[in-house]
Amino acid sequence: VKLNAADTITTNEIISVGDKDGGNITLNTDGNITTLGNITSGSNSGNSGQILLTSSNGAIDTTASTLNSISVDGNGGEVKLNAADTITTNEIISVGDKDGGNITLNTDGNITTLGDISSGSIDGDGGAITLTSAQGTIDTTLGDLTSASEIGDAGEIDITAKSDITTGDIQAVSNRGNGGAIALISNQGTIDTTPGTITSASEIGDAGIIDITTNRDITTGDIQAVSINGDGGAIALNSTQGKIDTTPGTLTSASDSGNAGIVDITGKSDITTGDIQAVSINGDGGAIALNSTQGKIDTTSGTLTSASDSGDAGIIDIIGNSDIMTGDILAVSIDGDGGAIALLSNQGTIDTTSGTIASASNSGDAGDINLIGNRDITIKDILAVSNSGNGGEITLTSLNGAIETTGGIVNSGSLLQNGGDITFTANDNITIPGIINSNGIVTGGDITIESNNGGINGEGLIVNSGRLSRTQIRLATDNGFSLPPQISNRISGKGGAIAISGNDGINFTTAIINAHGASGAGGAISFSSEEAISLEDTFILTNTFVGQEKELTFEASSISLTNSSAIVQTRTNGEVGNIDVTATEFVELHQSSTLSLHNRGAQANGNLTIDTPRLTVRDGSLVSASTESVSSSGRGGTLEVINANLVEIIGTSADGLIPSALVSISGRVGNAGDVRISTNQLILRDGGSVSGATVNEGLGGNVFIEADSVIVTGTSENQLFGSTISVDTLGSGKAGSLEIITNQLLVQDGGVVSASTFGTGDAGNIIIKAKEEISVSGTSLDNQIKSGIYAQSYDEGQAGSIDILVTGNLMVQNEAKITVNSEPTSEDSGNLINKSNALIEALRRVPEQDIVPPDFAVARGSGTSDAGNIIIDANHIFLNNQGQITAVTSSGEGGNINIDVWDLILMRHNSFISTTAGTAPGGGNGGNITIRAPFIVAVPDENNDITANAFTGNGGNIRIFSQAIFGLEFRPRLTPRSDITVSSQFGLDGTVELNTLGIDPSLGLINLSMEAVEPEVKDICQGNGGQPKVELYDIGRAGIAPTPHEPFDPDFVESESPASEVNALHPVPYRCDG
Repeated sequence: VKLNAADTITTNEIISVGDKDGGNITLNTDGNITTLGNITSGSNSGNSGQILLTSSNGAIDTTASTLNSISVDGNGGEVKLNAADTITTNEIISVGDKDGGNITLNTDGNITTLGDISSGSIDGDGGAITLTSAQGTIDTTLGDLTSASEIGDAGEIDITAKSDITTGDIQAVSNRGNGGAIALISNQGTIDTTPGTITSASEIGDAGIIDITTNRDITTGDIQAVSINGDGGAIALNSTQGKIDTTPGTLTSASDSGNAGIVDITGKSDITTGDIQAVSINGDGGAIALNSTQGKIDTTSGTLTSASDSGDAGIIDIIGNSDIMTGDILAVSIDGDGGAIALLSNQGTIDTTSGTIASASNSGDAGDINLIGNRDITIKDILAVSNSGNGGEITLTSLNGAIETTGGIVNSGSLLQNGGDITFTANDNITIPGIINSNGIVTGGDITIESNNGGINGEGLIVNSGRLSRTQIRLATDNGFSLPPQISNRISGKGGAIAISGNDGINFTTAIINAHGASGAGGAISFSSEEAISLEDTFILTNTFVGQEKELTFEASSISLTNSSAIVQTRTNGEVGNIDVTATEFVELHQSSTLSLHNRGAQANGNLTIDTPRLTVRDGSLVSASTESVSSSGRGGTLEVINANLVEIIGTSADGLIPSALVSISGRVGNAGDVRISTNQLILRDGGSVSGATVNEGLGGNVFIEADSVIVTGTSENQLFGSTISVDTLGSGKAGSLEIITNQLLVQDGGVVSASTFGTGDAGNIIIKAKEEISVSGTSLDNQIKSGIYAQSYDEGQAGSIDILVTGNLMVQNEAKITVNSEPTSEDSGNLINKSNALIEALRRVPEQDIVPPDFAVARGSGTSDAGNIIIDANHIFLNNQGQITAVTSSGEGGNINIDVWDLILMRHNSFISTTAGTAPGGGNGGNITIRAPFIVAVPDENNDITANAFTGNGGNIRIFSQAIFGLEFRPRLTPRSDITVSSQFGLDGTVELNTLGIDPSLGLINLSMEAVEPEVKDICQGNGGQPKVELYDIGRAGIAPTPHEPFDPDFVESESPASEVNALHPVPYRCDG
């Protein structure tokens, strides 16, 4: 059937059907074509014919009819409409048992479809549907476009227009074949698919590609490229100049058995999306890519998902020139790998706080997550986690902005494999409340947080690359953290490294920083800043079971810990790393803070070094390098303070029970390490302590102090214990030695220097070298704690010795003492026992440590050992107001005292030097006293004594080498006067040997007249120029005794001298001319 006309063609029903082929129907005109009835070409056994409508200069309108090309057993025929003007259609159908025919609408004007357009087949392929408007719009919203097949492939559906395209449902579907491709292209208009759904689908075959491209805006509803057994189709949206908005619908590329397709959205301007899915059950998830060259990207209205049950999840890539804002982004798999996720903003910010970014897998590896922005990055939850596989890497980079985590969780952990690395890098501040976790059962990932020009700030923070300890989990839950399985799982291997660096400072409050290695090595932890590091209510831990422990380092202008703990420890066979603290201005520990290097393993401990001009440890804070190893090879490390101008150790904890302290302690078999302090000034006050000790069989640590000035002053506020430098033993191990090299040592107001024993182990020795002065004076406010230098024994262990060399003066006064006694019941023992128990309690309060057994405490012992020895070499010794130097025992042998003085020993007001033995009714011989001094001076009636007495044993020997002794006399028993005694109540008295020069300085002198004599001067030596003569004035004796046998008058006052009333003249030089 063929109609040709120069003008309009208007038809009613036209039919061409046959048992074999249906005939073609052609309408051709220069004018309009209007069909008022159906046009049908059909066949039962053959092919249906073509339907061709052509208007060279007019419009085509088929709205009143249906165009049908139908075959029962053959191919559907082609339906083609060409017009110069508008095309408006109702239903168009081309179907066949074999192939469906192609349907083409082509015009320079607008195309409007008011009915369905379908090309279908049962056994063959669906036909292509093509709508082209060279100059106009296309609107298919009132009908469906469908190319379908039961067995064959669906045909392509192609819509192209210069102007706007608006569509309803579009389907290119097949059951057993492939879904057809769908393309919408507008050269200069918008594309809007929101009234319907665009679907390319197949049950057995692959879904087709869906491609939407325009120069202007794109707005979409649901778009589906799905298959059950084949691959999902790709979905591509491209706007070269406009915006893209998919929020009214969902973009889905999916498959049950095959792979999901790619979803690609590219625009020059803004991109706003709803749900996007590229998912598969048994295949791989598809990639999702969003790219805006000049606009913003906003996915907050929906979820971006690339997922698979058995296969790998796909990559999700978001690239924008401006800001990026996202909701949930998921690249997940059950048995395959999670997909990589990348967000890149070249000029804008990135904000993911509206959702969670997750790359996850149950059995496979998680994918990497990478966020790069030119400006600020703000996130909430980011997860790159796996149960059985490896965690993915998480990287956040802000080239010129800040990073903030807003209290969410950043997690790259794995339950059974390795955790992924986490890296934050920003040019500005990094604010990290919430959880940052990279732990794994094999190895935790490294965590790096770095701000090149900003600070690092965190409040309510967990940074974890290992296994959280029970203490940390309790702290976390107490502070309201909800811990995911990867972080709460207490089975993990090596801890990853944690590096935190902020150029403009680091400030953490209520934070947990953990690189604990549960079955392997702990990770290194480092803090570095050009400015201050401030940690408050923060718990830092790295622990090693096997392998080499990494270091804990702090480096900044100033470092402050407030109610915070930083601990490095080892167990089993691990090697402990070092703690290095470097600050160009100061280091401060406040409010029971702890800096601890702790060895519980069989290898040697690392060292704890603090390098700073000023170190302050106060409020019960503790710096410790200790060991509780059960192996002799598990020694403690060295605690060292270097390059300091001032070291202050001040006060106690708020409850008054814990002293501020620098300690090295052995809790079991391993030997304690040394404590070394190098500073201009060391101040211990209000109960502060420096200690090297042992509470078991290991050796106690040595203490070495080199300072211009050392001040040990005062007691705890409750008067329970004094400020102390000590090397004590509380068990069977020998205490270490204490050496102080200084210009000036002041021990006062209850301060103590001690090398004592409270157990069966021997006490250590004390060596003090001072260039200018040693002053030991006073007591505590309640007079219960005597200032002193102690090397005593309060149990069976041997008391230590004291060796003092001072090129200046040694002063011991106001009830202070230097002693190597062995007296468990002495009044001093309570103070030192309290101090020792306070240090034990301090160690018990350190998290994750149990250096001393729970029931261990120091008590008074038997004190059966001998006293130690005292050696003093000084320029001048002044003992005043009950000042004492003693080597006294309760029942053991008294110690020896050797004093070598270059100038004078002056004793005042009940002072004494004693080596008495048997102060209790017990045995022991008095010790020996040897004194070498040019002069020994005491006031006779002030009861100053030098004694070497005994109770049941023999008295000791006293040997004195001196030019003269003033005010002291040998007596057989002590008297209220100043005595030298070597008596024994039940034994033999000792001996006193006085070695003086034996010269009476008054012998051979001529008594001079007390009257002034006018000198006779020869003429040749007369004074020049009439200057006054030299005159001699009698100003008295100025306190000097009339004879060497009489004492110096201590009550002499210079103002009483006649010289105070005389205008003394200097001699006038003269010249002898002869």
